[in-house]
Amino acid sequence: MAVVRTEALAYTKKLPDFICTQMTSRESMTQDYAGTGPSGMNRGTNPNTVVSSDEIEEKLTYISQQEHYDVIGINGAKAAGVQHMDFAGAISAGEFGSLLNDIFDPKSQTVFGWGRATSLRGRHAYVFTFQVPREAGARVFDKGSGKQIIAAYAGNIFVDSETKEVLRITTRLSLPYSFPIESAETVVDYKAIEIADKNYNLPFHSEVRVQEAGLLFVNKIDFKAYRKFVTELTIRYGSFADEPVPDERTKASSDLPAPVEKQTSPPLLSPAEQPIAQGPVAEAGTGEIIAKEATPTAAAATTPLAETITASAPQPPPVVKMAPTEPLVANVREATGRMQLRVDLVLVPVVVRDRSGRAVGNLTQDDFQLFDKGKRQAITSFTIESSGEPPAQKEMPGSVPDTAQDKPATRISPTNYVVYLFDDVHLDFDDLARARDAAARQVDTLQPMEQAAILGTSGLVQLAFTSDKAKLHDALLQLRAQPLGGPSEHDCPDVSYYQADQMLNVYALDLANNPPLQAAFADVMACMNGDPSATKFAQTIAINAARRVEDAGKRESRGTLLAIRDVARWLAQKPGRKSIILVSPGFVLATDLLINESDVVDQAIREGVSVSAIDARGVYVVFPSAAGDRRSADPSAFRIKTELARQEAAASDSVLQELADGTGGAFVRDTNDLYGGLQRLAAPPEYTYLLGFKPEGLKLDGSFHPLTVKLNTREKLSPQARRGYYAEKQ
Repeated sequence: MAVVRTEALAYTKKLPDFICTQMTSRESMTQDYAGTGPSGMNRGTNPNTVVSSDEIEEKLTYISQQEHYDVIGINGAKAAGVQHMDFAGAISAGEFGSLLNDIFDPKSQTVFGWGRATSLRGRHAYVFTFQVPREAGARVFDKGSGKQIIAAYAGNIFVDSETKEVLRITTRLSLPYSFPIESAETVVDYKAIEIADKNYNLPFHSEVRVQEAGLLFVNKIDFKAYRKFVTELTIRYGSFADEPVPDERTKASSDLPAPVEKQTSPPLLSPAEQPIAQGPVAEAGTGEIIAKEATPTAAAATTPLAETITASAPQPPPVVKMAPTEPLVANVREATGRMQLRVDLVLVPVVVRDRSGRAVGNLTQDDFQLFDKGKRQAITSFTIESSGEPPAQKEMPGSVPDTAQDKPATRISPTNYVVYLFDDVHLDFDDLARARDAAARQVDTLQPMEQAAILGTSGLVQLAFTSDKAKLHDALLQLRAQPLGGPSEHDCPDVSYYQADQMLNVYALDLANNPPLQAAFADVMACMNGDPSATKFAQTIAINAARRVEDAGKRESRGTLLAIRDVARWLAQKPGRKSIILVSPGFVLATDLLINESDVVDQAIREGVSVSAIDARGVYVVFPSAAGDRRSADPSAFRIKTELARQEAAASDSVLQELADGTGGAFVRDTNDLYGGLQRLAAPPEYTYLLGFKPEGLKLDGSFHPLTVKLNTREKLSPQARRGYYAEKQ
């Protein structure tokens, strides 16, 4: 990789200036519900309706490792006065040359690793992984919310094994869970192009995919009509007053478009506020370069690239009929607004049960004490939610009051909406089949006032609310295990996501003091038949494998959280009682995803949605994988993997428990009676108390705030409440 890096960086430095035509074909399309598919756009997107499309022709000039864009045509008509960043829809920049240079630039502190050998376009290629840290990452600005972030990014580099030329670069932005853009991926393909009797390795095709708020944006970019730019000129950044008098060479000038400020990141991606615009009809202009000097406008010269990118949640797509049911696309802009109205109010659903396990509904605000990080907080809102039929009472307004009333209001839910959300990404075939059969029995018991929906976290199975049992059965039969191609028992080393997280993020990368790394190292040595020469690179192989597994595991876990969040948003428009039953074997959350889990809980609470869960594994015994058993001849390595498997099982259960406790739901585990478990979860608790407080005397520093709920009652009662929340930095 060192050779490839040196040659690529030297090549980009010596690359001459070019002019080419950039043709961008853009489409935006709806998805069945927002955020489908844990892998962003590779799986589960299921686009069904193209909202808008257009084709943009631009003259791209690459000078001194900077891209300059000049829009010359829109949908076959000439254009004038249109800037590259003016378009609505998805906009990107930097695919031509900045991307390659920035990845290999030592200042980016890019971490490279070995991936695999493969074949690409008939050429034998080596695939290297890379990760660019946030410090050198992409600047992304979301116009709708005003949020601006710097995002780390990672991907793969495909290199010809003989010539060491770059054949392809793929990138994926690491976007925070709370950012409006959910996922963004880019592919750039390179090949040798002959210009003036010389061959240059240049990009010829790129594809950008962005997912946000139920829309998938796809930009397909072709670079063609290459020619060298040989006119001598000087491009100055500043006012005319600051410029020296040009000499004879620079009296020649060019009608170049204003340059986009140099980008130290992969192409920035931006779904804009509206669907893709058709663009104005050109009045004049051919786009030809004329020799004359041009100074960029003040805005172009002084505005950072991140500020010229418009990235905001698009308007909700048109209603997509899933006859005879409604679409699964919620009004995301409206739901997001609800979340932001009361950011200082923490809501805590509490279910109180007696010794027999029955929900208690006769408590008052004075019976509760609420503690945040051990400090008692004043309860400023108090509501009792009831799932029973109303005797003759009016439904309470949906908003939570700022101050408690003498007598708590009671919200009655005349209709019960239940979403059976199958975690088909994490479920294996056997567990999914048993859970599917149990759910089929459960939907047969639906009452007239109940409706159910069947969804998969992969997005590949989606049935909106219905009381038609035949349709529900058909949807259940469509469910399949949908693994995303993560670790398998055929990999060497055999590393689980939990083991990878522990190896990379909990322990130092020191073989002597890192038990998870020791177990993976033993696996590699076993695969190498104990070859002593393998010890030199076995640790590197183990670490690189862990990084790949960690990346895949994060995408899977984050995708499941996204699915829960998006279903909660969708349910927000429903009246009555709303609940999600998550059917899952559990999954692991790395430390940096815990705040995402807290966001999901907050979203569900504010939308009045309870999340219950059932562990589809039933009663099980924890053992490391069979592959690990065969490979880990070292007894100490086997003991390590056994302990890691035990810890992983506990951590997987913990996530399901926290989602249920935090939203007023329930969690069923350690039972093979999945039908009985689903019956219990489908019947919501008769009473739920919703406590609200405004944190006082505490720093909102982004840390975890543990919560404790205590009761001032004579009778021995058990409260169930969320264990805490992450306070967003103020």
